[in-house]
Amino acid sequence: MVEKKFYGMSNDYMLKAVLQENEEVLVNLVSTLMGIDEKCVESCVIVNPIELGKSIDSKDCILDIKLVVNENEIINIELQLENKGDWPERSLLYWSRTYDRIKVGEGYDTLKSTYHIGILDFTLFRDNPEFYSEYRLMNTQTGRLYTDKLSIRILDLTNIELAREDEAELANWARIFKAST
Repeated sequence: MVEKKFYGMSNDYMLKAVLQENEEVLVNLVSTLMGIDEKCVESCVIVNPIELGKSIDSKDCILDIKLVVNENEIINIELQLENKGDWPERSLLYWSRTYDRIKVGEGYDTLKSTYHIGILDFTLFRDNPEFYSEYRLMNTQTGRLYTDKLSIRILDLTNIELAREDEAELANWARIFKAST
């Protein structure tokens, strides 16, 4: 008897395949990660789809999921299973490359709010473990937000037990990513 191999949502191919084939699932994940009501998502378009059927074992994805929500927000969702010690720098690079989409002659007001969401299977800052966190650019003395165009968020799959009561749906998504059967 041939043993079937399980490909869960922690596989890059499966993540992209499921989310690009099922808009309802995509909208639910995005609204959960962003903390907004699904009804507020009028459109959610993956702008870097994969060619389904190519290879499930391939690791050639640069960004796992890049999408535009309601034509005015750009979201990158990157799944990282292994801690290579460079996540803060990588997330800034992914965020900045996505944000820098202005063309010659366009006004700076055309820049869209850009979110980078890392779904990590490791704790980023061991001295301060969190289930879900958000990082923004702000004044260190006053706490004043510099701009709302930048947000980097981290979902730590190894700290599901730290999820707050209002993060129950996010914890369910984390369990789906962790599923091995």
